[in-house]
Amino acid sequence: VRFLAGGEIFEQKVGLRKVEVRGDTVFLNGQNIKFKGTNRHDSDPVTGFTISREQLLQDLRLMKEHNINAIRTSHYPNAPWAYELYNQLGFYVIDEADVEMHGVVPLYGSDFARGQVDPEHTVAESYSFLASQEIFVEAVVDRVQRMVLRDRNQSCIVIWSMGNEAGYGPGFEQALAWTKATDPSRLTQYESANYQLPYYNSDLKHLDFVSHMYPSFDQLDEYIQREEEGKKPYVLIEFIHAMGNGAGDVEGYMQRIFDNDCMSGGFAWEWCDHGIFKGYADNGRKIFFYGGDSGEMPHDGNFCVDGMVTPDRQASNSLREYANAIRPIRAKATPEMLMEGKVELRNMMDFVNAGDRYEVNFELVRAGRALAVGTIEELDIPPHESRVFDLSIDKEVLADLAAAEDEGFALPVYLRLVYVTLLEDQLVREGFAVGFDQLCVTEGNLSVLEHAFAEFTEADLLTDLQADELGFTYGTEHQTSVWEGDHDVIIQGTNFKYVFDKRKGTFSRMVFNQNTLLAKPIEYNIWRAPTDNDMYIAHEWRKAGFDRVQTRVKDIDLDVEDTEVTIKARVTLAPVSLQSVLEIEAEWVVEESGVVRVYLQADRNRNQPWLADFPGWPLPESKKALAEQGVPFLPRFGLRLFLPRTFEELSYFGAGPFESYEDKRCATWIDRFDSTVSHEHVDYIKPQENGSHCDTLALLLSEEDGEALAVEGDDAFSFSVSHYT
Repeated sequence: VRFLAGGEIFEQKVGLRKVEVRGDTVFLNGQNIKFKGTNRHDSDPVTGFTISREQLLQDLRLMKEHNINAIRTSHYPNAPWAYELYNQLGFYVIDEADVEMHGVVPLYGSDFARGQVDPEHTVAESYSFLASQEIFVEAVVDRVQRMVLRDRNQSCIVIWSMGNEAGYGPGFEQALAWTKATDPSRLTQYESANYQLPYYNSDLKHLDFVSHMYPSFDQLDEYIQREEEGKKPYVLIEFIHAMGNGAGDVEGYMQRIFDNDCMSGGFAWEWCDHGIFKGYADNGRKIFFYGGDSGEMPHDGNFCVDGMVTPDRQASNSLREYANAIRPIRAKATPEMLMEGKVELRNMMDFVNAGDRYEVNFELVRAGRALAVGTIEELDIPPHESRVFDLSIDKEVLADLAAAEDEGFALPVYLRLVYVTLLEDQLVREGFAVGFDQLCVTEGNLSVLEHAFAEFTEADLLTDLQADELGFTYGTEHQTSVWEGDHDVIIQGTNFKYVFDKRKGTFSRMVFNQNTLLAKPIEYNIWRAPTDNDMYIAHEWRKAGFDRVQTRVKDIDLDVEDTEVTIKARVTLAPVSLQSVLEIEAEWVVEESGVVRVYLQADRNRNQPWLADFPGWPLPESKKALAEQGVPFLPRFGLRLFLPRTFEELSYFGAGPFESYEDKRCATWIDRFDSTVSHEHVDYIKPQENGSHCDTLALLLSEEDGEALAVEGDDAFSFSVSHYT
């Protein structure tokens, strides 16, 4: 649209759309939509808060590649030209007023909250104090008005946000009333409306959303199940905190959003790490400064290094996790369908037929080896609908899989489907993989180690140890000798010699095929480097002494048989001057081939008799949960092996190729992966726990000459390898 005024031509691109709330559901042009969004700040490691058109385009390209469809301009309106790009490239926008009073939360003598009015609304003492003061009313209203009047012709904007974390009071009520009267075509949200002062009755009638940050699943489930008059749509204005090794439980959130109309979507916190480029380290890596690195006070430490991309716009594992949780297509199938080579695909998009934008490449894989590959080229799935596809996999292949499973000789078989762009658009190139699904066809019951790592023969793993530095002679083939002393048990066979430390309950030395396997004794392990998002629980871990436990062996039992030696150890992990953390029943079995099997049973200590009701002195409510819990949940539990640095090559059958955890594995799939110990390190700006792989069935660590240490589990396990302690 062009306007002529005073001899000057003004041009504004417009979009025709209608956004509305029906009941507890948001609709745009008659369709129930979902916000798969992110919070975005203007930030660059070199230019700081000054952002060019090209820098914003780089961000928007990455967002589109990772399926993000919405932006919250946290926490201020963007440059006017930015909305032109949002309009052109197809982003829903929450335009947010530059109003924040977060710094008033920790006033001396105040408590953040006195209680709950209802599940959504908290009675706060200081949090809404400034918002209730008459002196700030004019400023709040003025900032909201200037945003709305400047940006109201931008069609990408579907929601006005009154600000961020500034509490709630009359200024916001006036701003909301004015906004609704001036622009009734858009919706309104403000998360801090959840916090009211004890002496103030908040008016929420001009807010269209119930808006929350970081709610628990229990909170969401309660709201989803609630039936009440006037129930509003729910938006997660901030969720899946992406700081460091973060963004966990994404799938749990997105399942609730996709499955329930009242859940309008969420905005991940946040888009980019805020870091200042300060040159290169000796190893060639970039150095990024954060709060305090320049000697300034006050500062927020690394708390703003909390994005899904690094300062120089490299995708993090958090972004990969989020991207696949919001993939445009989802697959599912029953076991019967999979054995027939069929899958059901659902189009998760709101307005586009899946076949107009994507094709599906698939691969049927058994223990790391492809059995079948193919492509679904014509999807033809309307928005929000599903369709069953026959993948046309060779019937003999499917019959062999079914027969192997029936006979109990199956290997793990997975079907992986990758969703690929058909055409290049304004931002995403042709052939770009925007997401995937992996479906388990058969779980298998045969050894993955023997079949997925066939190039490692038994000779590579278990051969030819002639002598070692301990000075004991080896027995003849298939014979095992055992010697027990006051502190050690020595077990030697044809090609191995192991020393078990009775004071630690683990092996202290292991030599196999003339190779020393341990640089230090094996340890029982419950500690790991805390992640950024562990900031609160890590304090409790340290109070409980998890970072400094010592091993105390209570009992050792040795059983020698013809074909194997069994050592049972009862072990306690306890810090100095504190109660024990863990009681472990360990069973170490050494086979005559040198293979070691280990079975661990552990019981977290819940015995706290001092946390109880006593006559006249009942246990305070604040400590009842602690009494039931015992010591906090463990950072981890397992074994720690210190290997020579020559074991650099890594192969594993598990969730990869990126790091994966129980609550962070959307970006990974089960397969055989080859890597190195050095490559496994994830270089977070602030060092922390990284590089785990869950759902692992087997792994090999090997030297250049092919000698390998093999680990296989009866059940899936997690592992990590690192050069750093």
